[in-house]
Amino acid sequence: MIGQRTKQFVAALVLLSQPLMVPAMSSGSSSAGSSGSSSSVGLTLREAPNARSAALAESYTACHDDVAAFTYNPSALSYLSDPRVSILYHKGMLDDAYAHLSIGIPMGTRGVGISVGTYDGGPVQLYDGTTEKTVTAERDVMASVAYANRTRLLSWGLALKMISSELAESAKGTAAAADAGLQIPLSSRVQAGIALQNMGSRMTYIEAEHNLPRVARAGLALKTPSGTFSSLLLLDTVYDINDESIRPALGLELTKSLIALRLGYKFGHTLEGLTAGAGISLGLCALDYSFGIVDKLENHHRISLSLALGRRGDKK
Repeated sequence: MIGQRTKQFVAALVLLSQPLMVPAMSSGSSSAGSSGSSSSVGLTLREAPNARSAALAESYTACHDDVAAFTYNPSALSYLSDPRVSILYHKGMLDDAYAHLSIGIPMGTRGVGISVGTYDGGPVQLYDGTTEKTVTAERDVMASVAYANRTRLLSWGLALKMISSELAESAKGTAAAADAGLQIPLSSRVQAGIALQNMGSRMTYIEAEHNLPRVARAGLALKTPSGTFSSLLLLDTVYDINDESIRPALGLELTKSLIALRLGYKFGHTLEGLTAGAGISLGLCALDYSFGIVDKLENHHRISLSLALGRRGDKK
């Protein structure tokens, strides 16, 4: 997670609203403009929803065999064969914490999903010239509902989101956004996907407006037949609409029996580039772990749990 950036962003906004208050932090704060984008806005929209997607470098646009995939492309919900729940809790490097819950329910060739994400930026020290106090740097909550439908030629999906954020226990903001996506089977082994994420209103703190992390993405998923080993190769191209930058990503998963090994790489990311992980399937339960190498900082470790809640019919 990006705890240090969050605390710098909070410090700048608090300074805008309270000119005499000085942040008592070891690093300098970055300024916040009246409009535009910030890397610390919408953190619940930026974090990976589970350890499997994190290990595969979040190259999930064409992935549809994971309930958390609908947070990248809502059309993935139409491929669920049974109700599923995915739970993630991640403790960050600077006392920040992130949690995510994804629920998917199949209804024939359709599917509905609910996701909730929370972010706690951890404590930050503020000094007003006479007294020093400790406040929570940032608290974010995101809630989303999604729907998907599948036809013979393609699947489509839509998701609606509400995001609430509070900085330094003084500045609050809300925003609404939507996701839309398609997945198209090109063959029995190859799936294509495209999606738009976080298209909506700006987050406003005091008088400063900031864009949500708006993204356009396209990807491919390539599977090999089941045998001694099965493999899944994921290729994504992610376009950051705010920064007008392109960041490719790829992920590879090798599965034998109940064990899966994963490797991924995010191109053009200044923090987390190389990712890796593993998973074990135990009947209706799957436990996943991911490891992200962060340049010059601590490494990211994530663990998530996925549960199948009973079959509702085979859709394959």
